Amino acid sequence: MKDVVFNLKNINKAFNGVRVLSDVNFDLKRGEIVSLLGANGAGKSTLMKILTGVYTKDSGDIEVEGQSISFVTPQDAIAKGIKLLPQEISVMPDMTVAENICLGDLPEKSGFIKTLDYDAMNGKTLRLLKQLGVSNIKPDSLVSVLTTQQKRIVELARALDGEAKVIVLDEPTASLNRNESQALFESIRELSNRGVSIVFISHYLDEVFEISDRIAVLRDGQMIGSYAKEETSVDEVLNAMLGITTGPLFPDSDDTKGEPIFSLSNMQVPGHINELTFQLREGEIVGLFGLIGSGLEYFGQAIFDSKALGGTMDLKVRGKRVHTEDPQTAIRAGIGLVSAERKRDGIIPDMSVARNMTLAHIHQFTQNTSIVDREKEKTLVTRWIDNLGIKLADLEQEIRFLSGGNQQKVCLARWLVSGIKVLILEEPTRGVDIGAKKDIYRCLRDLAQEGVAIVVTSTDAEEIAGIADRKMVLAHGDVVLDTNNDITVHELMHAAATHHKALH
Repeated sequence: MKDVVFNLKNINKAFNGVRVLSDVNFDLKRGEIVSLLGANGAGKSTLMKILTGVYTKDSGDIEVEGQSISFVTPQDAIAKGIKLLPQEISVMPDMTVAENICLGDLPEKSGFIKTLDYDAMNGKTLRLLKQLGVSNIKPDSLVSVLTTQQKRIVELARALDGEAKVIVLDEPTASLNRNESQALFESIRELSNRGVSIVFISHYLDEVFEISDRIAVLRDGQMIGSYAKEETSVDEVLNAMLGITTGPLFPDSDDTKGEPIFSLSNMQVPGHINELTFQLREGEIVGLFGLIGSGLEYFGQAIFDSKALGGTMDLKVRGKRVHTEDPQTAIRAGIGLVSAERKRDGIIPDMSVARNMTLAHIHQFTQNTSIVDREKEKTLVTRWIDNLGIKLADLEQEIRFLSGGNQQKVCLARWLVSGIKVLILEEPTRGVDIGAKKDIYRCLRDLAQEGVAIVVTSTDAEEIAGIADRKMVLAHGDVVLDTNNDITVHELMHAAATHHKALH
């Protein structure tokens, strides 16, 4: 039997009187890969932040290799070999791979004038990359030229520097394609074979069942169970996460569609989109699918801020030509955008949930004065919190304390409060659990039935196949598939992956 590396016993934690962890027990054996699952707000992030010293526990015990420990800072956890790699990649793009990996412990040459010892730095980098089974990354390459997956590898190598015993990976594949994810998994397995223990946090259950030795499930701050991968199933894990028997993920579509409300002709974004033309009707959901690098990620910004991208197009909303050179012009035309980068573009972390939801449309609550009608604001905000199932302590809670899925729901609610008629959503369910996905999909279908026209751009083929009335596929800047018919995930992936038109 493998040695237990760490053991969390009866861990409790509360914020502002709200209990988020209740008597949680969680252990990890040497070289074991354990996936930690749970719906948004289940307590995963809080538990891992206690493990890595970001938060202190209110009560309970932490044992590392049988020794009772109290972590006060992240440095305390790092000193014991426990490291966290967050979802957002954190590397220095203008530094070399070796400089990034050795950052914090840069070797110097001896002598009167201290200079960096690049030979030692490059040698250490090669040794660490070899431990990950990686040979295609050069120590002297600038990180800015690496792929997203290679940047993840640099982070893993940096975590290995200093005798890592436990590495916590929070949504490590969120920005990776399938091939990149597989390459990352090979490195994770190399770590496991060398005795490094891994906590893997992901909402992609196929990945969880591929990479894990064991699966642990949190729900509402309590540890529901721990399952050997070979002895459980996707349905059992989902039921443990949600506390219910899961139903269909996607709601039924209403075939009734209204008049064309959004007409786009000849969208061009130099180097990214060659030509894109389509109409969007009231109550219709159009899904744009593509792989990373297809040009898909530039659609929303081109609509909302065409000047910044140098994009051109002929756009009409309700028959009126619109020049969306900046976000304010787009908003005035009745177009809303939920960005894929919610941490960067979607939320103001230190503001309350209510302010995040209404700030962009505060004029709705001022009634021709500078005084905000808080009761009117509260009524509307509460409505959408209830409709979307947003979990929070109260309206004045800072949004940074919400889970990723609940933050995404707030970003969506911001536009629903405003009453917009055209809504563009980029990767609307990236990094959220299946329960939050169902809430978001149900809300999108409800909005469509109320006449809102919706564009969903996503690299998730299942999402586009399930939620969209009309499906379009982008590949290398061109539309390679456009259909109103039912279509399989395989057909979408095949269209996206087998068309290789060059960008003009």
